[in-house]
Amino acid sequence: MPKASEHLAKVRSNKSMLDHLGDASSTKFHDWYVTVVYYISLHCVEAIFDQEKGWHTLAHKERDEKLLKHFPALDAEFKKAYWRLYQQSREARYMSNRKIQVGNDECEEALKSLAIIENECRNNYFQNYPNT
Repeated sequence: MPKASEHLAKVRSNKSMLDHLGDASSTKFHDWYVTVVYYISLHCVEAIFDQEKGWHTLAHKERDEKLLKHFPALDAEFKKAYWRLYQQSREARYMSNRKIQVGNDECEEALKSLAIIENECRNNYFQNYPNT
């Protein structure tokens, strides 16, 4: 199973992918942008799980349960940001052909949620948290 350092390497890789997709305010790939932002947050959560408990999850439901039950130190704002990103990525991946449209505003909103998660990682868990 991946170690925290490997999850942080995936964060770096995914952040690099965001650069290729363009700015949140002007990207043409809204669905991919939101999805990549979500996967950055997922790898942040998995890095915390490994570092703090030696845990690894393979399913969203298992990750959500562990996050909710076993990490009271992560404040409600962090958890809401993570779940908001999860929901946005599901909408972007599976509901884009319906009335739900993902656009530049949703990409900007995703970045705001990610900032909450990254600040927690940087300030409380990983001194070497990737900036880029």
